[in-house]
Amino acid sequence: MDGTTYVAKRFFNIGGDGAPGRRVSPSQNYQNLYQEVCRAIQGQWFLDEFYKLVRQRDIEVDMSFRFVRPLLAKEVIDDLGSFSLASGVSQADIDSDSEPDKAGAYWLIKPRRAASVRRWSGTMSHPVVAGQKGATMSVLAHFIYGYSNSELVAADLQNGCVLIYHNFLTMLHDTDVNATRRNSGVGDHGQEGIDAFIEQHECNYLCKEMGLVTEGGGSDGD
Repeated sequence: MDGTTYVAKRFFNIGGDGAPGRRVSPSQNYQNLYQEVCRAIQGQWFLDEFYKLVRQRDIEVDMSFRFVRPLLAKEVIDDLGSFSLASGVSQADIDSDSEPDKAGAYWLIKPRRAASVRRWSGTMSHPVVAGQKGATMSVLAHFIYGYSNSELVAADLQNGCVLIYHNFLTMLHDTDVNATRRNSGVGDHGQEGIDAFIEQHECNYLCKEMGLVTEGGGSDGD
């Protein structure tokens, strides 16, 4: 489609309180996919605000990052009234779902990325990465934490090469968010994840230029 190859994703097992091998319900799959779409949209919004501010202050950062914008799609039932085998959904699953308005065979659709991935942070790890791209990702994480009033931390920041409209672009994908309310979806470690960022993040020269402050209230780099 338009020179772009897409992949489809759905959840079968998200671990946590569920027993090993226990499948998520259709509505749980929908909710988790919906939250992933929201994280991508939210991430791009924060990135746009970040780029807007660095332009205003004439701060030099890497401007090549973008977030992949996934789509949430619902299967259309075939003439026999069946869902695809890949979905793993049956009409009995729909009928027994506790949230019928969210039940269905839903998929997350996004451009296929290259196998090679550049990771800037982990779910619970925020290392110092050399170079302008690494410094930009580090200050972006600090910016999001501050701009969200210390309620959100971007985690699992990673990018890969994605072919879109016959052009290869560097896109951030599959990022997680740690939120104080622990309501951002799969991979959200709540306050524990936020505390990991506070403990591990080392402010760089861009943090100082942006005027971001540490938890102690001092200026970065002081």
